[in-house]
Amino acid sequence: MKNYNGLTQTEVLDRVEKGLVNYDTTLPTKSIKRIIFENVVTLFNIINLLLGLCIFLTGSYKNMLFLGVIICNTLISTIQEIRSKKIIDKLSLLVESKARVIRNNKEKEEKMRTLLLRQQINPHFVFNSLTTIKDMYHKDLKSGDETLNLFAKYLRLNIESINNDLIPFEQELTNIENYINLEQIKRSEDLNIVYNIDYYEFTVPVLAIQVFVENAIKYAKTTFKKDGYIEISSYYKNGYIFLEIIDNGVGFDTSKIKSTSCGIKNAFERFKILKKEVKTEIESEVGKGTKVSIRFKKEGEKK
Repeated sequence: MKNYNGLTQTEVLDRVEKGLVNYDTTLPTKSIKRIIFENVVTLFNIINLLLGLCIFLTGSYKNMLFLGVIICNTLISTIQEIRSKKIIDKLSLLVESKARVIRNNKEKEEKMRTLLLRQQINPHFVFNSLTTIKDMYHKDLKSGDETLNLFAKYLRLNIESINNDLIPFEQELTNIENYINLEQIKRSEDLNIVYNIDYYEFTVPVLAIQVFVENAIKYAKTTFKKDGYIEISSYYKNGYIFLEIIDNGVGFDTSKIKSTSCGIKNAFERFKILKKEVKTEIESEVGKGTKVSIRFKKEGEKK
């Protein structure tokens, strides 16, 4: 049997640079032509066009101004859907199947990071954000553009992290800030996020901290309190780094944490796999709030 050594990392990068890669041509969205057709050729537009034609034949041209509003609304909805299509097409990489490849004479699964990221980017959040973008465009073009740019930035930072198991803590905070800004747009109540950051010089698993912030925003109901808050803190002590996500929300019985809470479980597991001497804990009391604590050895520190 012939022995295959596979490609070296240098050879892989060289082929990528030359464009010698595989692409999935099956896109999960409508074509641009179909989007334009479905937004232009609607019963509502046809009726208004016929109505406008009748007014034109009567010579009352001033009464045709309503067609301008119809045209603008059609253009906005078409542009919004095309932009959404481009974002969703990029998200198609999140459902790629894993494949075993040989690199540097070693067999490995190339898509494990992609699958990991798919678990962490909440699809409900993605589609809710797209709905928010659509609502903002209906409000005014500037608000729609600002929301779309914020969402694109959030996705870009997350997708760019696919090739990294660990990222700088500051980058994770940026991801979290983008997520919070998007959540705030969808809410009438202000989210009170407190950053108590005393130490930055370390790395964390991609999106691992964001999971706990998402849970706090979704379940703690801090906006129901006048002094409600979610706090993210970090500090260094005796060779260990400490991370805490604290809220003074409704709290819960920790004995009833569902075994199906994959987000929390995955986040803890990735810390334990990628960092050293990890200790994790969730403390909560009904009516008082919740505290998530993560402790791990600082890189380069000796026991």
